[in-house]
Amino acid sequence: MELSWTTLVVIMVGLVTGVRGRMTDYRPYGGLNVRVEFPQYVKAGETAVLKCKYDLGSDPLYALKWYKGNQEFYRYTPKEMPPTKSFPIVGLQIDLSQSDANQLTLKKVDLNMTAKYSCEVTVDFPEFTTEVRTAVLYVVAFPEHRPEIVIGKRPLAVGDILDANCTSYRSKPAANLTWLINGDLANPSYLTSPQENRREWNSRETSSLGLRFILTPSHFIQGRLTLGCIAKIHNMYHHSSETTILEDDRPKISSVVDNSSSASNNGNNRYKSSGSTHNHFSVAYFLSTKSLKMFSSVLIHSYVIFIIHFSHLIAL
Repeated sequence: MELSWTTLVVIMVGLVTGVRGRMTDYRPYGGLNVRVEFPQYVKAGETAVLKCKYDLGSDPLYALKWYKGNQEFYRYTPKEMPPTKSFPIVGLQIDLSQSDANQLTLKKVDLNMTAKYSCEVTVDFPEFTTEVRTAVLYVVAFPEHRPEIVIGKRPLAVGDILDANCTSYRSKPAANLTWLINGDLANPSYLTSPQENRREWNSRETSSLGLRFILTPSHFIQGRLTLGCIAKIHNMYHHSSETTILEDDRPKISSVVDNSSSASNNGNNRYKSSGSTHNHFSVAYFLSTKSLKMFSSVLIHSYVIFIIHFSHLIAL
């Protein structure tokens, strides 16, 4: 039996429609589900494990790829031998023995590895559907030391101005600094300016924060004032330093009481005291002068008697 061209066209359309229907039943559109999981922050020099989790439904995996930015650096293709393949990027080290279709292991990450990382998953024939998920990995470098506190001048006492500076050296990113006074957050008005972050030659940053205020009795607890400075980087780094300032035991200026009667009496007393001293001096001077005159008279009288006796002796 011969078939007309019209009949053949109808049969072909039916076959194609049936195939399409089976493909849709084989895998519903949009069934691919992909997500990435890895720490947001990793310390420089440590290992970072990037996980790519996916639900393919009933479809097989065709390929899994990892990108740093827009550059592919790792691929897993189960139908190829070997299934893993890497593409070099300066500074990025892949531990292939710990990497597969589910995770990627990066060794000894450095600061240049801070970037967006994407996992691309593609299902196999017949759809070859692709989904991509992206997240950011931050590589953190801790400060070299605890924050450093420098006091402008010592000793210090009530009424003096306290100048202090806290510095956290060479980290990435810059550490956030916080001042404490006797364990409590410092009054924001005591801060000299917003925190200053200075970029260093090795792409790290040094942060500093100043403190300046007038000391009052309330700042000293049993003669001591404790300054503290906290340096913090995200939820990974939290260190602090403290220094104790002893209150200077310098003499205090007494308050002056304005009492005219007391002042007058004190003045009269001073004058009386001064006059009495002068009188004592005058009496002493008078007595000493009188004694000298008497001594002179006795001396002259004795000399006259001596001359008379001496004259009689010569006459004999």
